[in-house]
Amino acid sequence: CKGPLGEHKQLGETWQSNCQVCTCSNQTKTEECQPKPPSPPPLCSQNSVLVTGCCGKQTCVEKTCNYDGRTYKVGDRWTDLALPCESYSCTREGTQTVRRVCPHQNCSEEDRVWDEQHCCYTCNQSCATRVSSVNITVDNCTATLQLPMCQGQCGTETRWVVARSILHLEQKCECCRVRSYERKSVNLTCTGGSVMPHLYAHVTSCECHNCSILQ
Repeated sequence: CKGPLGEHKQLGETWQSNCQVCTCSNQTKTEECQPKPPSPPPLCSQNSVLVTGCCGKQTCVEKTCNYDGRTYKVGDRWTDLALPCESYSCTREGTQTVRRVCPHQNCSEEDRVWDEQHCCYTCNQSCATRVSSVNITVDNCTATLQLPMCQGQCGTETRWVVARSILHLEQKCECCRVRSYERKSVNLTCTGGSVMPHLYAHVTSCECHNCSILQ
């Protein structure tokens, strides 16, 4: 008999070739080949999958997840600096993505305080008195004053609430409003040069006042 490479085989000799078991038969004095019997499949863990390879050989291969050219094992977690509001985890079903939803905020860039991931920001609560130029006119008398006003950013929060068995989105916001004031008098200059005293509310302090809006 001849083997797969043309080599000489003795009568009764057995060898493997191309996923088959061959024998040099004593009766026919020729090669007789049969498919190689399959081995019992291995018992794989939950984080592995059974893969059939060459000649039907089965092996356990650990499940992995691929992201941005990197390979992660089941249970691994990671983030992407380019997508700060998303986090990822490798599970037995594949890569899972969790997207963080930020509460609605509305303030200028200089008043924003970002979280560690630079995903969401809160507004710096800068509610305070700010002096502004105001023109007061009463009848034919007028004056231009530098008066304190309440300005600045207060916090906001969005949440789901149930009202009358209906799910609503409630936006809880805080507005910068007057906390205290005092009565003061100012002299207005009238037509003809006369002076008229006028009382007004002079703001002394401000605070963030709660308000709710149902949508």
